Amino acid sequence: MNISIRHLINILNHEGISLREKQEYLKKYQVNNNRRLSIHHRSAVLVEKLAEMIQKRLTNDLYIFYEHDEDRLYLDDQEPCENDRGETISYYNYCDNYNSCSSCCETVYYEDVEYVHDDSFCPSCYRRQCYYCDDCDSNQFYDDPCSCEDDRDYADENTGLLSDSTKVELQYYGVDTTSTVVEETMGTEIEVEARTDYAVYDLVQEINDIFNKEKENLICVRDGSLDQEIGFEMVSTNATFDYHKNHFWNEFFKSDIPTKKLRAFKGSRTAIHIHFSRNAFTTHQLKHLNAFYHKAENKSFLVDVAQRECSQYASYVPSITYFDDVEHTGQKYRAINFSNSKTVEVRIFKSNVKPISFFRCLELVHSINQFIKTVEEHRTDSISYTEYFDYLLNNPDKRYANLLLWLDQNEYFEHLQYIEDFKIRYANFKSIVEDFKENNQELIALESEDN
Repeated sequence: MNISIRHLINILNHEGISLREKQEYLKKYQVNNNRRLSIHHRSAVLVEKLAEMIQKRLTNDLYIFYEHDEDRLYLDDQEPCENDRGETISYYNYCDNYNSCSSCCETVYYEDVEYVHDDSFCPSCYRRQCYYCDDCDSNQFYDDPCSCEDDRDYADENTGLLSDSTKVELQYYGVDTTSTVVEETMGTEIEVEARTDYAVYDLVQEINDIFNKEKENLICVRDGSLDQEIGFEMVSTNATFDYHKNHFWNEFFKSDIPTKKLRAFKGSRTAIHIHFSRNAFTTHQLKHLNAFYHKAENKSFLVDVAQRECSQYASYVPSITYFDDVEHTGQKYRAINFSNSKTVEVRIFKSNVKPISFFRCLELVHSINQFIKTVEEHRTDSISYTEYFDYLLNNPDKRYANLLLWLDQNEYFEHLQYIEDFKIRYANFKSIVEDFKENNQELIALESEDN
């Protein structure tokens, strides 16, 4: 179907046609006029003039412009932005691929951005104002340097706990060093309390003996939110999801420390925070993660699976959408925290050192991350937990058996066995659950014990 310029303008102004349909009509117009609109045959200036001419004739709040990065006319309900060359690009292209320098305010391509605390810098401003510290593995300001020599200061020599500012060494366990793809790693912060008959100092020494035989893999630090006599935080190094599941915690969970000497779920104000690497995600994906964890419709499920609601340290903010900033939030105490330059932190979980419950938390975060990576580039709506459930059912994965067991025990999918279209998927889900139950009776029984 040939579309004239007059016909196209009428379509773009028509109130009864959705934005997506209008965008499809614009694509058809460009396909039909491909040779005439091609940059190889006409300069970008002339295509920009065509966009300006159409824009003047629009009677609504839409924007039409030449998208330089994609080499095409672009229609959107968001104002166009500029790339690092000062050329017009779409808002979504900017969010996914660019940032603004906190110092000079120039646009910077995402691969060239350097993050320092909560700020982002272009290469030139970074070189003038900042430096990288090898000891604490972080970017720092020249006029506000880190104090690495103090990082290993003990908060209290009587307990053996390190100060809460101490950073664990990063080991990147499980990462394929030959791959060019950025691989997601995860780290955990587990808040616990020593049981009555056990001294914190002795527990810290036992935990160190398990995790730190050759390298520093986990540290125990003071946490100001916990009981100062018995509370502390176990901070792990980073590793891939599979390495956490199959290797990292094996010796710890075989010991009597989590079952006999620590209190986690029944502890006062104890929580689990899970970090994952920010650079494994596009800005588009980070924005969807932000919207997913805060969507009002999703809150009931998230509170249920996390086993706590804490408005003080992990608040849900239902007004947050895809369009909220994920670079400079300055808001740490939210369900999902984007204030760190290298990692994203999910803060919703009640603490637990029982293997099934602990791994359920890891599996939830990892599976939501993988689900969000399947979301189409054009989507900007907040995604429902029911779509996440569809993802789990359509992609049955034994690696998520602890999470699937919990979903089964809490009857989230029970009704699906009676719906014809879901019977096969439900059967595959139940097969994973039943296999797990058959092979892990002792761990399942352990879930009911008091700790």
